Amino acid sequence: MNYDHHLQQPVINVIQETWADSTRSNRKALWTRFESFCKARSLKLVVQMDFAIPMFCEHCKKVNKHIKPSTQFQYSKDLAAIAGRLAVLDLRTTRMYQRGLQALGAGIPQDQAPAVLHEHMKEIVQHAL
Repeated sequence: MNYDHHLQQPVINVIQETWADSTRSNRKALWTRFESFCKARSLKLVVQMDFAIPMFCEHCKKVNKHIKPSTQFQYSKDLAAIAGRLAVLDLRTTRMYQRGLQALGAGIPQDQAPAVLHEHMKEIVQHAL
């Protein structure tokens, strides 16, 4: 084994630490779906990525009617982050698409009430009786 080969794994380990395990796992799954989508349509990943990202997000909405603009927005952000890692820097179409999704309310966080504790639920029930 040569010296350079021994350096490859440490380099890969450092690069992998740039994203948390859950982020890396989610993005890997999304990337796999995106890659399949592009291959099925003969899209060249790096060359046509800026156009393919919004197309993929819209495809996801057509396939799953329950996907909201916020999910499409997150998909486009994650894929844009991966594109940046691949040195695809011109993402004008994707950025315009993201602005459109934000106008549809994708950037508004969906707040939920905190979960009711069991003890508090008992109080509510007792009070109602």
